[in-house]
Amino acid sequence: MAETPFSPDSPESTPPAEEVPQEAGEVLDEDDLPEPWHGSIAPAEEPSIAASLEVPPLPVGSPPADGESGGEWEMLTAKVRQWFGDGEPQKLLDRIGGPLKTVAYLLALLLLLRVYRSVVGTIDSIPLVSGLLELVGLIALVRFCLLRLVRRSEREKVLGNLQKRWDAFRGTA
Repeated sequence: MAETPFSPDSPESTPPAEEVPQEAGEVLDEDDLPEPWHGSIAPAEEPSIAASLEVPPLPVGSPPADGESGGEWEMLTAKVRQWFGDGEPQKLLDRIGGPLKTVAYLLALLLLLRVYRSVVGTIDSIPLVSGLLELVGLIALVRFCLLRLVRRSEREKVLGNLQKRWDAFRGTA
């Protein structure tokens, strides 16, 4: 097997001159360093970041000096006061009141239906209750039919009452 001139197994091989280790006490010049390291050694300098900074407090109630900005909070509160003073919130509420009421009614209906569903689900989970409620409903229907639908005059009253309710619902009454 052929050995390379810089192989560690070869006794006559020597490393290149730039890789020769320096003595511990010897100082390297910039010319002794490889090319990428030239100019990267900087002399020791004082730190450039201040350890502490003192800021004098502003006098209370003094207006800002010429050229300085300030008073943003006062400008903001003045604009908000003017907005409320002009009645803009009431105008805004009047403008979007109809859709807000519709959304509020829909949310209330959704909440009511969720509560109703949970109550019915709880009652349905109790054994025998659903069957007993069906029996109570059937008894109430038979009783209503016997009292209100057997005679012709009672039937006409019931049908007339249903017609009035339907017309009121449609808005034709």
